[in-house]
Amino acid sequence: RAGLLAFAPPRATAQHSTEEPHCTTHKRIGAPRSRPGEARRRETAKRPYCRTAGEAGSAHTASISEGQTARPKIFPLTKDGRSWIIYAANWWPSSEFDMLWAARPTERPVGHIFGKSITFPRHTQSWGIDYSYTGQIARAKPLSEAPSQVVQVLTELQQLESFKGHNQVLQNWYEAHPDAKADYIGPHSDDERELVAGSPIASLSWCKADRITLGRQPLLPGASGLPARGHWRRFRVTAKKNVTDAVVPKGGGWFDSGGATLKLHDGDLLVMGGECQRTHKHEIMKPGKDPAENYGQRINVTFRAFQTKGRNVPHKRTLSENDVTHKRKLSEAAVAEIDS
Repeated sequence: RAGLLAFAPPRATAQHSTEEPHCTTHKRIGAPRSRPGEARRRETAKRPYCRTAGEAGSAHTASISEGQTARPKIFPLTKDGRSWIIYAANWWPSSEFDMLWAARPTERPVGHIFGKSITFPRHTQSWGIDYSYTGQIARAKPLSEAPSQVVQVLTELQQLESFKGHNQVLQNWYEAHPDAKADYIGPHSDDERELVAGSPIASLSWCKADRITLGRQPLLPGASGLPARGHWRRFRVTAKKNVTDAVVPKGGGWFDSGGATLKLHDGDLLVMGGECQRTHKHEIMKPGKDPAENYGQRINVTFRAFQTKGRNVPHKRTLSENDVTHKRKLSEAAVAEIDS
């Protein structure tokens, strides 16, 4: 169940461990092809991949400093590896952040929970297909109207077998400032009933730090007053109550903060797969006191594969035994595919 590692980093600058696990080999899929300001790169080198999430999660180590890219790695969230997350640092940094930020909707979405009207703490736009969740419906605009950089990422993902059917993008905008209520999203798991069975969910972060000053003096070192590491937000996954074999990933930037937690910087890619949505909840936490977290903006772009038959008619159904078996087979096939 370990494979979704076909995301090749844009620049192979990370230093990897010389130890290779006992793995089979598979064709490396090239980096995003047409990013502004970067030469097109496509490689066909063989890279190893492991057959279990446990092996893959501990197989490699990488030293990452600012501007470097780490080889994508898979981290198990359960002891048997049925739930996992892939993390690729600095996979696709934003080259058009200001334009993307300015294009956010003017109003935050409003929904109804337990009969109460709630304004959600973020801006949201769906592209391609309407998305219903948490007492609201994100009405979609055509993918042809989506920002060019969003379309470029989707097109690149669709080159991979496991992402050929991805047809919807959800874009969220999060702002953080200590003098105002910061945007966030609470613990939740995605409703998979309208998604293609076994399809992974990819999430890309684009971040930009605000200028930080205290009086006339920069709050942090540097003439610009910008945080040296740039803006980041904490992503956390917590096991559901009925899951008894959950594990917290070790290494690769993960730490335990009431759940498996990771700092997401500009260009970082996450892929949630296997049974992740059934075993865990995930969230973007409220900012803490670190200026690099509580000053800045983050744009999150999430890619999903929706069923298209009868998609415009809301429906609820219970997965049959055949549905579950089919879903697991597709998941295993997807996971066995990728190494980046």
